[in-house]
Amino acid sequence: LQDHAVIYYTEGLNGDPVALIDPNSFEGDRTAAVNFWHVSPQGEMVAYGVSEAGSEVATIYVKEVDTRQDLPLQIHRCRYSSIIWEQDASGFYYTRLPAVGEVPDGDEHYFRRAYYHKLGDDVADDPCIWRDDEVKENSPGFSRSEDHNYMFMMLWYSSIEENALYYMDLNDRGAFHPMVPDFGSTNIPEMIDTIAYIMTTDGAPNRKIMWTNIKTPEREHWGDLIPESEDLLESFTIINRHLVLQYLHNAYHEIRIHTLGGRLVRTIELPALGTVSQLAGTWDEPELFFKFQSFNYPRTNFRYDFATETLETIETIEIDVNPADYESQQVWYTSKDGTEIPMFVVHKKGIKLDGNNPTLLYGYGGFFSNQTPWFSGSYSFLLENGIVLGVPNLRGGGEFGERWHRAGMLEQKQNTFDDFIGAAEWLIANNYTNPERLAIRGGSNGGLLVGAVMVQRPELFKVVMCGVPLLDMLRYHQFLIARFWIPEYGSADDPEQFEYIYKYSPYHNIKDGVSYPATILTAGESDGRVHPLHARKMAAALQQANEGDNPLLILVQRRAGHGQGKPTSMALEESTDEWTFLLWQLGVFE
Repeated sequence: LQDHAVIYYTEGLNGDPVALIDPNSFEGDRTAAVNFWHVSPQGEMVAYGVSEAGSEVATIYVKEVDTRQDLPLQIHRCRYSSIIWEQDASGFYYTRLPAVGEVPDGDEHYFRRAYYHKLGDDVADDPCIWRDDEVKENSPGFSRSEDHNYMFMMLWYSSIEENALYYMDLNDRGAFHPMVPDFGSTNIPEMIDTIAYIMTTDGAPNRKIMWTNIKTPEREHWGDLIPESEDLLESFTIINRHLVLQYLHNAYHEIRIHTLGGRLVRTIELPALGTVSQLAGTWDEPELFFKFQSFNYPRTNFRYDFATETLETIETIEIDVNPADYESQQVWYTSKDGTEIPMFVVHKKGIKLDGNNPTLLYGYGGFFSNQTPWFSGSYSFLLENGIVLGVPNLRGGGEFGERWHRAGMLEQKQNTFDDFIGAAEWLIANNYTNPERLAIRGGSNGGLLVGAVMVQRPELFKVVMCGVPLLDMLRYHQFLIARFWIPEYGSADDPEQFEYIYKYSPYHNIKDGVSYPATILTAGESDGRVHPLHARKMAAALQQANEGDNPLLILVQRRAGHGQGKPTSMALEESTDEWTFLLWQLGVFE
């Protein structure tokens, strides 16, 4: 229950943990948080970013592990900086935003640039290694080869899942050379010796693995290695001179191990249908680490031994609930246009399908984001109090590849809302619940989702929980970093796109004289992604138009942002308000 997680290190896997970076000791009002950190190759240095009041714009510090002291270094204006350390930890490459005054007013959130810092030098003298003064939505990210001889730059435009790919020979520190100089496909590299392995969507919407020798890096020299599957290839890495691939099959994960020549060796048997994250290990050592969780399986760290082909638990979260008391299943239902949509349904064992269970439907449906099974202490509390949880895999996400994503973006965005409405109707038709006991919840793009369906089908829901939402879709792109999302939603500046955006924009489709569901909108004053104006305008418009007696509330947290870095105490206060509102309105608590 500390306000912020503490970063520890150990000497060896079973060594005693030593606190290295403790944000709870930072001066101020408990809102300063570590929002990214990168360890040097040999573990002697850690570069980490600290932001305050929910902001995602951070200052980079460097901690020396042996002394646990910070170096006299601060690099400002760094938003989730991509950092690549030198092999000997003498310096690092990093990205940052321009300083205020370096670009036109209002563009300080764009024009991300890349620099090199040598430890001991003045930051003001750091050479810029990449910048684009023409296209402000272009953003670089970096990775390196296992032998530290090469560095890759992935250039992303706005929020699209496509990138150009370049490389630099670190032995001569020359210019970046193109491998894929244009956008149009996703290209993520890993490299061992002189062979680059690339996960790409070029001709493969669900992604495949190709390879090339770095001496002939151009796209025409690439060869196929692991073909596209019916399942989405989410990520891959090189461990123990093997390719370790993470696939998404029907919205739950599988880990498949291949030789460097592409042959499938084995699929690791996981404890349940769930979510894998943070595949980790080194290219030349026979152990793989990863995290796993599911709706009724708490977050657990595992170690896989390549030599013995065994899986062992390293650490798990201690919980006060018995996962065996709950059950989860995956169902399929038909959306408005006939598309089959999967949904996870979770509840206590032995519930009666009498159409009267209090139910919470959660969704997102955008930006290729995948909704896979997760464990939540808060949701365990709801399940314990008889709530049924539904989590559909809406179009707009990436659960079934880029085709699934594109079927829920731009002019196809209404599909996402129809899919969510279809999930609600399925739960009602199958006697889980009824409209007087059905709540919906979503945040950010998911806030747009629940805002849209509540104005389209207000009679279908009793409660709406709408967090840090986008709601005025005609003007969203004019604030903060929202121009990055034009490829996802479109822009009302385009007459053709205006037409379909206006049809679903939640704020613009509120109607006078309608009885709207009980609604709680939440926002953060320091949100650097979605401006709190969306929640404020929506709350005012709903309160003005509403005919019924359902409460329409707004909660704006000061010294808080989009959610990142929020202190535990503040998060608990917000959860208390939200869950009390939910249980009150669903009739669970009087």
